Amino acid sequence: SINFDRWFASAGLAVTQNKEFGTHANGGVDLAYRPTNYSRMFLAANSAVRLPTFTDLYYQSATQISNPNLKPEKSTTFELGTIINPRRYTLTATVYYRNGKNIIDWVKQPDATKWESRNLTEVNAYGMDMGFEYRFENSFVKSTGVKYAYLTLDKAASGYDSKYALDYLKHKLIVNLNHAIWSKLSANWSYALYDRSGTYTDSKSNAAMEYTPYGLLNTKLTWNADKILLFAEVNNLLNEQYIEFGGIAQPGIHINLGLRLSIF
Repeated sequence: SINFDRWFASAGLAVTQNKEFGTHANGGVDLAYRPTNYSRMFLAANSAVRLPTFTDLYYQSATQISNPNLKPEKSTTFELGTIINPRRYTLTATVYYRNGKNIIDWVKQPDATKWESRNLTEVNAYGMDMGFEYRFENSFVKSTGVKYAYLTLDKAASGYDSKYALDYLKHKLIVNLNHAIWSKLSANWSYALYDRSGTYTDSKSNAAMEYTPYGLLNTKLTWNADKILLFAEVNNLLNEQYIEFGGIAQPGIHINLGLRLSIF
């Protein structure tokens, strides 16, 4: 790594050797520039490799057919972004592109009863992440913010069901509000909208179904004393009925209680 005035650069290289899959070299380069003391612009390029797991290669069951001829999955990612972070607010924005080759996925044909592991020749991903948070001073409201993430792939699960690679969260929007209540008691509210791409297999009809967008309202109450922190989380306040990743029905309203004690 090199740091010169307002410029920062770093590079790395990793080499792995595997008896079955050979030798792979991967690396990354990061370049950043600070126009001001509270802002930063960055550019990054990184490559990676993922070897098939034992399950991908050899596991057989009543619902899975493995593939011992799978190739390693490889990807190259390019990222461009900025962070602006003065005392009262934080603004982040990032765009990225990932080229993936031999992507490992489990797929199932409409009339099949078993999932099969296979390599998807090439999958290109394009995405962006944006976020804004404003922090108040001497106010009932402590902070508020919004985050948005977008992802799209140039391949779709056309004619079959994809379990991992082509089943992804396309849109995600979260709005937050954090405010005081009384003394050491505060509350955090969040409302999130999700839109997942891809399909899942309905457990009753065995038909391929598209994911339906849904919204979740959550809140968290926190009592923060010197060495004791108590919290209560109430998730899915609107009791939304929805299907998530893998076609699994998610719970309605549910509550988590917690305690954190600092001894020292």
